[in-house]
Amino acid sequence: MAFARIALVWSLLLLGLSVADNKEKPCKVTMWQPTLAVQRLSISPIVVIGSIYGYIAHNDSSVESFHALFSVKCVIKDDNVPVKSEILIENIYPRNGCSGTRENILKDEISIVGIRRLENGNFDWHEKNPLESMSVNATYDFVTEVSQTCGLQNWTLPLGSNDVECPICSTDLGVVGPNDQCMMDNLKNETCAEIPEFRIFSHCSCDHADRSGIVFAGEPGLRHDSLSVTCILILSIIFISQ
Repeated sequence: MAFARIALVWSLLLLGLSVADNKEKPCKVTMWQPTLAVQRLSISPIVVIGSIYGYIAHNDSSVESFHALFSVKCVIKDDNVPVKSEILIENIYPRNGCSGTRENILKDEISIVGIRRLENGNFDWHEKNPLESMSVNATYDFVTEVSQTCGLQNWTLPLGSNDVECPICSTDLGVVGPNDQCMMDNLKNETCAEIPEFRIFSHCSCDHADRSGIVFAGEPGLRHDSLSVTCILILSIIFISQ
């Protein structure tokens, strides 16, 4: 009996330590459903193609964050204000657990990105659907798909660009494809592919970058770490032995 009491006290102590150590609440996503990349880009106010060429450290209170220096090769869609050939995308790292773009911030990788303009003239990812990226690798197939999509065919040169034309051919962009297809051919077509209708109802609440504890609506928000499992196991042994 004495052993059982001692074991119970230790189990409760370990469980208390586990709860105290896990102060961060798991990220919670409600009404989530996946979307196509062209759907997410279609609702973004600005869509450009280019690459990150550098990073700038930015100290915001106690958290060290980084901005990205982004080289714009071509403006696919704008907000009726010229987009410069070199822009700054703020706070690309760290992102909180709701962000789906945080894994797609590789330097020198050509991507098609959806962004929004900030009041200070810089930019931020236009993330409307949690967990999904607004930076898509510019593969040949995806660039071709975008160039054939309604609403994403008004390609123009960014302000201050030294290039002579935009859109450009696949090899000029560094995107490997058959027969060096030029995107201009797609943009001159009288027809374009309509974007499937969709709505975004999802909402994500998260105040930290750890996505390991993320839960969806209707799912329990328990974290099954080894310490909690150990406590439950000890308690089970106690009750069985009684």
